[in-house]
Amino acid sequence: MKKSFDITRPSKASILTFGCQMNVHDSERMGALLEQNNFTVSDLYEDADLIIINTCSVREKPEEKLSSYLQHIKGLKRKNPELIVAVAGCVAQQKGEQIISMFPFVDVVIGPDGIDKLLKYINDVRSKSTKITDTGFIDEISYSNTLLTQSGASKSYA
Repeated sequence: MKKSFDITRPSKASILTFGCQMNVHDSERMGALLEQNNFTVSDLYEDADLIIINTCSVREKPEEKLSSYLQHIKGLKRKNPELIVAVAGCVAQQKGEQIISMFPFVDVVIGPDGIDKLLKYINDVRSKSTKITDTGFIDEISYSNTLLTQSGASKSYA
């Protein structure tokens, strides 16, 4: 069993964003959530403890970039098995378990409505050696309560 993730220990996270303005906003929300929980968020993903790829399904290019980046990240995961790899956004919402089937080193797949549970999922992966897929929709969500953002957490490559 892996040891529990220690949010009191500083950790490094990187969020790569491919897609639309909503993806950029969701990446900023994730970045703010992580920073409030002792993560340093940067664009440098090579030495991160957590890599999140946030994707859009409206455009074809972000889906292609997801596959390309995941192939590169596979090598990073091989070097550092403790690295947590997450895929978020609309592609994650639509593909769900298919992402983990195609890329078994991915630990977390979450749709936009799963963002608020990101820290729980990171902890679950660390402590239980499990994979998480949350692509459900929340019928009644107040996005005004989730508009937590921070600057510089993500960069859009669309």
